[in-house]
Amino acid sequence: MTEDNKTNSQDLSELTLEQTIERLAAVNYSYDEMAIYVGMKKSAFRKEATTEDSAIWTAIQRGRLQADFEISDKLSQNARSGNITAVQQFEKIKEQKHVENIKSIIFYGE
Repeated sequence: MTEDNKTNSQDLSELTLEQTIERLAAVNYSYDEMAIYVGMKKSAFRKEATTEDSAIWTAIQRGRLQADFEISDKLSQNARSGNITAVQQFEKIKEQKHVENIKSIIFYGE
């Protein structure tokens, strides 16, 4: 976990806009909820949030990816230690990611 992600909810006011958005995205806040929290107009926030490579879009993606990584990492550790449920969940996620990658290649040539 990065140093930025070790903060508590009370510390959000001390973070930059991008760091705050990362934290909110990591806990699955909607675009409208994030906009309200950071004091932006919903329409302006949604526009930035859906503009690929904008600072807000990048912060949202980074926050969601960090949260997904932390969950997957813990799940992987539990699976390796012999937790059968964790093994099953980890395999299911692995298969979903594989399918997503194949779809990207087929539809977008990525």
